[in-house]
Amino acid sequence: MSVSEKEIVGWFDEVRKSKKENKLVELVRSKKLPADAVTKEGHTALMHAADCDFSLKCIKELIKLGSDVNHQDAIGMTVLDNAYTIGNPETFAYLLSVGAKCDLKKASG
Repeated sequence: MSVSEKEIVGWFDEVRKSKKENKLVELVRSKKLPADAVTKEGHTALMHAADCDFSLKCIKELIKLGSDVNHQDAIGMTVLDNAYTIGNPETFAYLLSVGAKCDLKKASG
């Protein structure tokens, strides 16, 4: 099933505004939003969850549902980078524990 950029961005915006992280998880669980769906910038549901500083429970569930912890967006950023930037050490540590790599080469080199 193919999901349009407009649908993905719409869902991401709705979830960010409402702060309903369960809505994001449910979209992925129901497969309306595939775990590997990306925006034109390369953002995934997992990256969006980290960027919104959603709970570790949400992050864990998205990973369990198939989100790639090492996916890089269009400029080479990962969910680990997002967790670091937001300043969430709990999410950062968990991502490392499930295989997130901190040495991936960025698009800029």
